[in-house]
Amino acid sequence: MNRNIDNAIAVAKLIDKLRNNSISEKELNILKDWLHKDQKNLELFRSLSDPDEFGRDLKNVITYSNEDFVDRVTNMLDDKDLNKDDSIVSNPNKGYWYYAAATILIVLCIGFAVYWQQGTSKKANPDLSKGINDTTTPIKPGGNKAVLTLSNGKSIWLDTTANGQLGQDNIVKKDDGVIAYSGSTVSLQHNTVTTPRGGQYRVILEDGTKVWINAASEFRFPVSFVQDKREVFLKGEAYFEVAKNAEKPFIVHVNGSSIKVLGTHFNVMAYEEEKKIRTTLAEGSIMLNHEGKDSVVLRPGFQADIVSSSENIKVAKADLAETLAWTKGLFLFKSTDINSIMRQVSRWYDLQVVSEGDLSDVKFSGSLKRQENIADLLDILATDGRIRFRTKGHTITMTKQ
Repeated sequence: MNRNIDNAIAVAKLIDKLRNNSISEKELNILKDWLHKDQKNLELFRSLSDPDEFGRDLKNVITYSNEDFVDRVTNMLDDKDLNKDDSIVSNPNKGYWYYAAATILIVLCIGFAVYWQQGTSKKANPDLSKGINDTTTPIKPGGNKAVLTLSNGKSIWLDTTANGQLGQDNIVKKDDGVIAYSGSTVSLQHNTVTTPRGGQYRVILEDGTKVWINAASEFRFPVSFVQDKREVFLKGEAYFEVAKNAEKPFIVHVNGSSIKVLGTHFNVMAYEEEKKIRTTLAEGSIMLNHEGKDSVVLRPGFQADIVSSSENIKVAKADLAETLAWTKGLFLFKSTDINSIMRQVSRWYDLQVVSEGDLSDVKFSGSLKRQENIADLLDILATDGRIRFRTKGHTITMTKQ
């Protein structure tokens, strides 16, 4: 019994190393051998993606400490009533309860932080060796890259410019990835920060508002807020921490819609390929107006979607951790379909993604660092054998196994 639990913990550690991209080639081979050694092992590994298979134990696993869960599983295995069940004791597949215990311990050891989310269709006997990414072209993750366009039309490449004054007394490049304005103009002048695919940047506006700009985005703003309202313009995605000023409301214009605030924290995602504008409120209160036809007041913890094909604003509960993960250097997926995942990946790594066949039913949950090597990231997504990636240059083709 203890040997089985020890084995489960050992396997859990290997899976955790796979998640953290710290697994060695030797350890990866050990994990693959374990998966292929017994169909039960493969089913156990894949079942991590299906909460229904665990019922209450999996749903409540996060509330238990490691020690509590080890004791609980051990007691379960020692339970005389369970051992009286001949169908369990005589199970030829090395013990149903041992595999159940291993499953619970694996989920526990990886902290319920990452598990591979299955789609609606499940393939039997996937060949993991065919799912591992075979890319040979080095592709770097994104970084702090942007172009600052001044009101006179001059462009400054921020990632290659030294820290300090940027030609004008009121603009300072601070630490890598941040520029700050001190506001000294008396007339309305606009600057624009444009991030390429594979870029991101931060701007501190003259009123103290902080803006995180994601990849493939454009943010236009006044050098000084000299009017009775603070109006800025966005294409792409940005996270705002707006300085409070009741006398000057802060308004974000995005694709025909506007977001009006006094002082709050919120994220706006408006990529053209996503076919919607999603505004997520973390703190404070905001009012959204869509082309002057529909408006809503959003509360913290909620998100509002404006779909290009509809005039209505749809409000729903938001997952703040998932929405704001990019501001913390992470990809965070929760039952996210692979197409949506790869759109995020393509913007950050400056890639083109081609999908062969319908992959809409393939979903994943998990957390990955945005500085992950692309080959390792694809290996992780391909590990459970449902998808295969092929890389040629900066184009990734994905197919269902």
